[in-house]
Amino acid sequence: MVQEVQKNDFQLGDYVVFDIATSGLSPKDSSLLGIFAIKIEKGEIVERFRRIVKLQGELSEFMTDVTKITNEMIKVGEPEEQVLNDFQVFCGSLTLVAHNAEFEVNFLNYYFQKHGFQALNQPVIDSLELVRKTYPELNRYSLTQLAQFFDFDTNNQNPEFGVETTRMLLEKL
Repeated sequence: MVQEVQKNDFQLGDYVVFDIATSGLSPKDSSLLGIFAIKIEKGEIVERFRRIVKLQGELSEFMTDVTKITNEMIKVGEPEEQVLNDFQVFCGSLTLVAHNAEFEVNFLNYYFQKHGFQALNQPVIDSLELVRKTYPELNRYSLTQLAQFFDFDTNNQNPEFGVETTRMLLEKL
């Protein structure tokens, strides 16, 4: 599913960069909080996807700090099944790009299967692996660290920080 890509053979046509927000590291023990994506066609942003999942209960202050998703947002979010369906429609069969793609894809596929949807089956490019190969001298590869290293103008106080930073990282590589 996740493709290994070398910098010199890395060329994309149209694709979708995406990032998910979760309440934990295991889909079985966590909730999907949101999906954020940017569709790129011919090198230009043509559409954005920003969906917050409606949840019962409250997020911890720590979780809000990490994801930038607030309790107010999850109270007025959309049903999980609808968010997942809309994301599949948004992506179609386009190549997907994510940072730490294996985590992102595994989490989404767990929820797709939970709701009876087909798992993602299109090519997926992992920007984490690509940047590790291109910049092996770096010690850390978190999106926050990479945004600082490349001096990206991003707002890390926004739930869309991950998808925006991944998009800029891909353009840089």
